[in-house]
Amino acid sequence: MKSKYALIFLLLLNAIASGYEGLVIARALPQSHWAGLVSTVLSLVAIVCWYHWNSIEKGFRRCAPWTVGVVLLPFLVIPMYIFRSNPPGARWKALGKFAGFLCLVLAVSILSAIIVG
Repeated sequence: MKSKYALIFLLLLNAIASGYEGLVIARALPQSHWAGLVSTVLSLVAIVCWYHWNSIEKGFRRCAPWTVGVVLLPFLVIPMYIFRSNPPGARWKALGKFAGFLCLVLAVSILSAIIVG
């Protein structure tokens, strides 16, 4: 259940960061480099927390290369992790849920940038 909290946090963080960027661009304000850095670091922390809690929930044995991969190449390693950590009958369904979550994040980001900006 904790892994869902990390996903919710990631979604809200993305909405806030996109809204901030939309506001900055729409009002031609000076951009803060710290905002992007903080957003990126918090996103990486949320992804690693999700990976940690999800692997505990699924009983998947974590190792250092997987954790490093989740941080450095998340769009490659996370689908591989999702595919390998699920039983054979549920792998494609889990990948579909991941794709749906990415679409949700994209939609929320666009909407928050439009609404705030």
